Amino acid sequence: MDAATRRAIEWDIERLGIAYAKHIDFGEYEPVASMFLPDGELSLMGNICRGPEEVLGFLRGRPRDRVTQHMISNCWIKVLDDKQAEGVTYLTLYRYQADGDNPSPPVPLETPALVGYYTDRYALVDGAWRFAKRTLTIQFQRAEG
Repeated sequence: MDAATRRAIEWDIERLGIAYAKHIDFGEYEPVASMFLPDGELSLMGNICRGPEEVLGFLRGRPRDRVTQHMISNCWIKVLDDKQAEGVTYLTLYRYQADGDNPSPPVPLETPALVGYYTDRYALVDGAWRFAKRTLTIQFQRAEG
């Protein structure tokens, strides 16, 4: 594989992760679910969802009065071939839980709720990169209370 093709794959996959964060933060859950393969897996804080329908159901279960900001960085992607890749993306998550529906920003700023990283496997299907597996590992978590 030539360098230009590898860079294009890395770019497409990095954009997938950025779109994932954006859509979650804006409450746009259908596009997030469509980022997973039919047998794709999302593992977050003890919850494992398999396939787009389970991912969508899980996301729709998030509290309506939660405001999040996913700050992703340090995206490292290893292209395995023209249809498979794996990677790690760092996450700093800010989260505010209000006491009622739809809080209006700006909301009070606290320390990050957590810092960790996603470990991912990707696959190219029908010309688009999708998550085959996405797992969040939490390295640091804000103490509640």
